[in-house]
Amino acid sequence: TGEATTRSNAVDVNAFTVQLFKEDHTKVNQWVYGTMPELVSVLQGKYYVKVLSHIEAPVDTKPYYEGTSEVFTVKPSAITEVNKITCSMKSIKAVITFDASLIPYLGNDIRITISLGSASYVHTDLSAAAPVVYFAAATASDNVITVRFEGTVDGVKEDFTRTYTANEGEYLKIQFTLKN
Repeated sequence: TGEATTRSNAVDVNAFTVQLFKEDHTKVNQWVYGTMPELVSVLQGKYYVKVLSHIEAPVDTKPYYEGTSEVFTVKPSAITEVNKITCSMKSIKAVITFDASLIPYLGNDIRITISLGSASYVHTDLSAAAPVVYFAAATASDNVITVRFEGTVDGVKEDFTRTYTANEGEYLKIQFTLKN
């Protein structure tokens, strides 16, 4: 079985998709890692392998992992070993938290919108903890994430926006606190 270690926990890679491409980016075949054959027959040529956790969505409840091998050469009547492929999280993890001292002052009209490009997630249910959400990074670095807070706090209507910059694979903690 395949298992990858991350900073916080182990990721089961058995359901990851393994794709084989020619060097010119033509897909040759694909398999589910957990049921993939140990040996694969292909014609001689230059290839690379791409591994992905799932089809990436603009906003998701699970992280997206991806890794790509170097280009390798398959020779006639020879077994070619592909080097280990390292998959890394490509999405941006976003978590909304509220300081306990703020919660009693929040009205029932709170609406928090997190946006990255045209993708957005809206949280309105303060009776439940906000889920962890993952955004597809538009670029490897300097993705601009906009957070808009709308609603009543201690009887006063609030509407403000904050912006953050995050790189793929990063964790963005969006914390709302009570200020004196």
